Amino acid sequence: MYTIVGIDPGDTIGVCIISLNGDLIRVAHFKYKDLSFLLNFISSYGQPVIVAVDKTHGNEMPKHIAAIFKAKFFVPSRDLSIETKKALSYSVKIYNPHERDAYAAALKAYRKYSNKLRQADKFAKQYSKDSQEIMYKVLNKFSIYEAINNKKANRK
Repeated sequence: MYTIVGIDPGDTIGVCIISLNGDLIRVAHFKYKDLSFLLNFISSYGQPVIVAVDKTHGNEMPKHIAAIFKAKFFVPSRDLSIETKKALSYSVKIYNPHERDAYAAALKAYRKYSNKLRQADKFAKQYSKDSQEIMYKVLNKFSIYEAINNKKANRK
């Protein structure tokens, strides 16, 4: 399973994992844990395709995690306000601020790519292909056509 991971770094780390369909899989927070703990926790829910944060500048740890998983690193165009984060997390009833911030980051990343992911999912089902694999490829710069036909076009 491929996932989108939101991370709120700090002394208490918030981690949120959502599916490529935008569904909440897991949200948690931990007093500082070492990197191997976080990597094991995240990978136990699937392979991250995107690692997201809620601030434009900050801790290098989420960027490092994205690099380890060979995932896209999503940074919003501007810091998400507390009001925005509360609004994004209201429907799933996440009140812990670390979990809320991680969820908001993951959801914001999902929303950036949601149209392309829905199109990929629709075509995958139409052609009886694995939706997860097609969505993964589309996020990794394959066109939907290339992903469905399992080939990468030669681009110059």
